[in-house]
Amino acid sequence: MEKTGHLITASAVARSLNIIGDRWTMLILRDVFLGRHRFEELQQKTGAPRGTLTNRLRSLVFHGVLYKNPYQQTPARFEYRLTDKGLDLYPWALAVWQWELKWGGRDREVEALPPVLRHRVCGKQVSPLYACGTCHEELLPRDVNYTSGTAAAGAGSVLDMGVRRRVRSSGTGADRSLFHITDAVGDRHTALVVSGAFWGLRRYDDFQRELDIATNVLADRLKLLVEEGIFTRTAYQNNPPRYEYRATKKAADLYPLILSLHRWGSRWLEEQGAVLSLIHTCGAEAFDIDTVCNHCREVLRPGDVSFSFQRD
Repeated sequence: MEKTGHLITASAVARSLNIIGDRWTMLILRDVFLGRHRFEELQQKTGAPRGTLTNRLRSLVFHGVLYKNPYQQTPARFEYRLTDKGLDLYPWALAVWQWELKWGGRDREVEALPPVLRHRVCGKQVSPLYACGTCHEELLPRDVNYTSGTAAAGAGSVLDMGVRRRVRSSGTGADRSLFHITDAVGDRHTALVVSGAFWGLRRYDDFQRELDIATNVLADRLKLLVEEGIFTRTAYQNNPPRYEYRATKKAADLYPLILSLHRWGSRWLEEQGAVLSLIHTCGAEAFDIDTVCNHCREVLRPGDVSFSFQRD
């Protein structure tokens, strides 16, 4: 496989992270998918400062993920609804939800996440699968390789790496569901490092060279990922000490999230063609990524999945 690491920051994943790759935006989208649409409710449930929430909503509207729907004329009041582009983030939202259900733990302060997702079409308790649109097999990291795409030549970083302070979640009265995943990967630096691991990066120098992240920021994010159990750190040299970072099972369960970012960015953000293309072991190149029910294998669409506390 050709070396493509230098294209990570120009990829569909990087383009997606520019728009939805921070904690506040993840929480906003959580709430909009759950039917929370008005500013005051979004502020209460996310715990975001008013100015921060205003900025994130403005960005999501600018990028066509949300639109403002007037519900009152005097004074003017709006609610925020998903566009078709926003609704197409549904596979990403399911991936985020599933990871939090498995790894988020239970906290008395957390509004309990319904532990069951149910597919209305077949009636079964569903665990979404992310499958190759050609052979319909589940996509696993070991079965997917990457190659430069048609727009790779001359591609440079598109990622807005302006340093945003990594803030762990808090907020009195906020809905704390999804706080674990947003604490773990709720900024674009951390999510990019995780995606880099799926592209085969292992050592600090590799991450720094390919992702071009400031050394202090990269050290902080790698430390966080080790603390969260997403990476392990193993010495490969003693003098001077050098380490490599490997993805754990907890990281592997983030793979659907990275796949969903790739899928969404490829569909909506790569007007000039792909910078990085996925190749599945079945031979399919630039294949579709289908999010399907693990029972009936039907594609899961917005409205097809309900939330329940009742297990089968």
